Amino acid sequence: MRKTDKGFSLVELLIVVIIIGILAGILYLVVGPSDDMVKEKACSGNRATIMLALDAYRFSNGVSKESYTLQNFIDDNYKDNISNKEVKCPSDGIYSAGTLNGREAVVCSVHGGGGTGGGDDPGGGDEPDPPGNIIPGTDTFGGDGYQAIDDWEEAIVDNHNLSFNEGQKFLSEGNYYVATTTLSNIYYSDDSSPEMSPDKWWTTQSAGGLVQFTGVSKSWDEVETGYRFYRGDILYYNGDYYVCRVEGYTGYYEVTKGEWWSNTPDLSGSAWAWYKLSS
Repeated sequence: MRKTDKGFSLVELLIVVIIIGILAGILYLVVGPSDDMVKEKACSGNRATIMLALDAYRFSNGVSKESYTLQNFIDDNYKDNISNKEVKCPSDGIYSAGTLNGREAVVCSVHGGGGTGGGDDPGGGDEPDPPGNIIPGTDTFGGDGYQAIDDWEEAIVDNHNLSFNEGQKFLSEGNYYVATTTLSNIYYSDDSSPEMSPDKWWTTQSAGGLVQFTGVSKSWDEVETGYRFYRGDILYYNGDYYVCRVEGYTGYYEVTKGEWWSNTPDLSGSAWAWYKLSS
């Protein structure tokens, strides 16, 4: 008997090609949108990074958002705090400054992110950021952070006198403050801020006064024995934020973890040094 080798017919090949095409289409529908979603998430993370870097630059250099805008920061290549490669849109979008709900937002030409570029993402993650000026470090370990009033204008009593109610938080000339006691008729010498020199009683008053945040924020879980806090440092403890309000506190008391005098805000021996922040 003679064995005959027979190849695929044209119809069979056509069926195979159709099946492969259908499978490729299904694969694209499954993988394609996921890839786009990954790129969009990465872009959103980039825009959040830019806003955080801008806040850090303004805080460390004492500049306001009026004197140094988001667009300035982008045009200056992020002042070398981050590189263009680190925050490059994976879809080759171009970043620019925009606004969303009255606040600054980074806009991507591809993925949007603000009022001038489409989309509804504020450029700070999946959810909108809290409005206003958020005190740096008060959103590091949990929560949305604490909002500060822009400038001293809401505390003005007379032409050159200010009053602060306990718990009021301010952003003035790039620095953040909280009044840990109620203060009345504080004289200020110019049109923008009270005299904040260290010898003024409202800035050095033991366990009170107007406390300027240092920008240091520590979680109690990461603090080691021997660490010292300074007036204006932030502590995150048991789900709450506290600010150290006593200058002399750190000159005598180092953290001693594991002992009853371990410097936590809930102990009577340490509570006097801490002011609990609230919204």
